[in-house]
Amino acid sequence: MTNHYHCIANLIYQYANLVDAGDFEALGVLFDKGRIVYMPSGFEVKGGQNVADHFVRSVRLYPETGTPCTLHQVTNVAVDFTDNDRRASASSVFTVYQFAEGQPWQIICAGRYYDQFVFDKERWSFHERSVEPCYFGDMSRHIVDVEPVLRPVFG
Repeated sequence: MTNHYHCIANLIYQYANLVDAGDFEALGVLFDKGRIVYMPSGFEVKGGQNVADHFVRSVRLYPETGTPCTLHQVTNVAVDFTDNDRRASASSVFTVYQFAEGQPWQIICAGRYYDQFVFDKERWSFHERSVEPCYFGDMSRHIVDVEPVLRPVFG
């Protein structure tokens, strides 16, 4: 089970690294058979190409770096296994820092990820990621359009 735990933790960390790198095509591959659900709106993006397209449309990339100038820190990873270690659920805490040129270094968002994973043909993959942002700083230099992902949060 330890090996399975590390595989799942690596998927959680890989998501954060790919967002920070601005590599949304590779990010989409993580969700070929999965989906992302944003809470509290319930807005859902399903399938790898749709996830990649969603990030391309909604996350601001800076031409100087080709990235969103963010650093996602993911902690408190807890994993539970079910169905003879063929399914797993995980929760973690995320903090997003942004280092946009001309702006002060700042925390722009923090919250929780709730993930479901499936083991199929020798590998783990995302089945569902629920993103539950809890605290917000200035997201205006990160998210291009908060509709419909975060509008219920901001009213």
